[in-house]
Amino acid sequence: MTVRIKNYARQVIAQIEEATNEGLNAAASFYVVKCREAVSRRVFPRSRPGEPPRKETGWGQKHIRYTRAIGKTQGARVGIDISEIGPHGKTALYMIMLELGTRLIKRRPWLVATLLRWLKQIGEVAVARSKAKLAGAA
Repeated sequence: MTVRIKNYARQVIAQIEEATNEGLNAAASFYVVKCREAVSRRVFPRSRPGEPPRKETGWGQKHIRYTRAIGKTQGARVGIDISEIGPHGKTALYMIMLELGTRLIKRRPWLVATLLRWLKQIGEVAVARSKAKLAGAA
């Protein structure tokens, strides 16, 4: 009598990686939405130092995006996309200046402040989506 042992390790690893990627995408999307909400208040009255910037044209808000880092390490980056040049030759670089502050502009944090405010929920979104993906793969 011959006994054969089948190894499903590669398939299991692939399912786990796919579920993790799905969770990362969901968490990054959730964070982008919350960042856009943080800067969605209309301009008047103007924001004060320490408050998130207020929306005047929506250009900066529109350019809050995420990209995936794929390769040896998996991850997602949320921030400002400055590759698009808009009306009057401007990019959304000013959103970074508002986040960090300059010599002339006091900080109006929105990116890190939003992360700290929603960190627990971002993690929960990632875990829930990953679990749902794994449950569907079973």
